[in-house]
Order: sequence, then structure tokens, then C-alpha cells
Amino acid sequence: GLLVLMAVVICALGTMAVFNLKHSMLQDRKDKVRNLVESSYRMVQYYEGLAASGKLPEVAAKQQAVNVLNGIRYDQREYFFAFDNNWRYIAHGVKPAMLGKDVMAIKDPTGAVVGQLFDQAMQSGGGKGFVEYVWDKPGFEQPQSKISYAMVTPRWKWVIGTGIYLDDVAAAFQQELITLALEIGVALLLLGMAGVLILRSVLGQLGADPRETVAVAKKIATVKKAVAGKAPAKKTPVRKAVKKAPAKKVVKKAVKKAAR
Repeated sequence: GLLVLMAVVICALGTMAVFNLKHSMLQDRKDKVRNLVESSYRMVQYYEGLAASGKLPEVAAKQQAVNVLNGIRYDQREYFFAFDNNWRYIAHGVKPAMLGKDVMAIKDPTGAVVGQLFDQAMQSGGGKGFVEYVWDKPGFEQPQSKISYAMVTPRWKWVIGTGIYLDDVAAAFQQELITLALEIGVALLLLGMAGVLILRSVLGQLGADPRETVAVAKKIATVKKAVAGKAPAKKTPVRKAVKKAPAKKVVKKAVKKAAR
């Protein structure tokens, strides 16, 4: 019973550890994209301020802000994008062909309208929020999960965002599950071996071969049942002799011995 309980505890703790790892990795990705977007958001705010103060014409300020967004890279190939208040691309770090396209007309491979996903996130998050969807990734045959963070700028109402693919999180999670399964298998094997050794040790201390000990234990149990009246006790030969001997013969023998 104790070994089974230990096995259950090991399985439960291992499973919790793996899922906690996945949650931690996902949270790291969220924190990263949020911090990156917040930096770009402040940059666009700066150009909005220049235009509002008259230090720079608005058209020029917008163009400079777009140029900066398109030029930003992180993790070698990741980029930023931006939509205007009509949900059209005004910036895309790696695909200039996307500029001017209506994001409300773009669907991900699952059929979800990307523009609607961002719109819902902005409305529910007060102008900022995370968006999860799947997107084509270079080097992969199948679309991969992606998480983006976006913010709406105060003056121009641009939606500025960036995203990170989550295939590495899924791969790490699967690897941890395999490792956990192997570790649990080894632990259960060791617990089973320990249980056998403990049982042999206990039986050995009783002073006999384990099979003989089991046989003795069964005999003891039978005797206990007999004493408790659960099994009829066998009649001894002495009792049989006393029962069969007539009472008169016994008295005569005793008188003869006394006369001598």
C-alpha cells in the first residue's frame, strides 16, 4: 500500500512539474513580446509627439516611424508589423507586399480572420492584448502556433505588434513528457524491487524459507480457528479410552488394590 502511494505521488509531482515548465516557457514568450512592443509603442509615441507639436510634418513623422518599425529585428529574423485605424497594413518587417492589404480579409490556416482576432483583443484589453493564431513558418511544412502582442497608439490609432512562434515550447513540452515517462518507469521499477527485497527480508527474519513460512502461517491460522470454535477439535485416544471403559470395572479394580 505504501509503495503504491509513493508511486502515485511520484507520478503526480512529475506531471505537475512538466506542466509548470510549459506554463513558465509560455509566460516567458509573452513577457518578451510585450516588452518589445512596449518599446516600439514608445518610439511611435515620440513621432506622434513631434507631429503634434509641429516640429515635424505629420506625413514625414509617420513615414519615419514606419521606416523604424520596418527596420527593427530581434532573434535574427523576427520583425514588427502595424495596421492603421482602417485595419490595413502600414508596416511589415519582412514582407513589403503586405503593405496596404486589409487584415480583415486575411485568414490563418484554421480559417480564423486575423484582423478580427486583433480587433477583439484590442477591445477586450483596452487597446492592448495578446493574440494567438497559427501562421506559416519558414522551414516547416505545417503552420505553427504563434502568439503576438499588440498595442494601439494614442494619436494615430495604429495597431503595433510582433509575434513569436511557439513550436519550440511544444517541442520542449513533448521532450519533457518523454523524459518524465522514462523517469517514472525507472522509479516504479526501483520501488517494485525494493518491495520484493523488503518482503524477503521480513520473511527471512521469521527463520525459514519464505514458502515454509507461509505454510506455517496457514497452520497457525487453522489452529486459531479451531480454538475459536470455527473448526471441530479432534478427539484424542485417551478421551476415547475413558469413554469406552465401564464405570463398574474401574471401581472393582480400585477395591482390589486397596485389599492387597
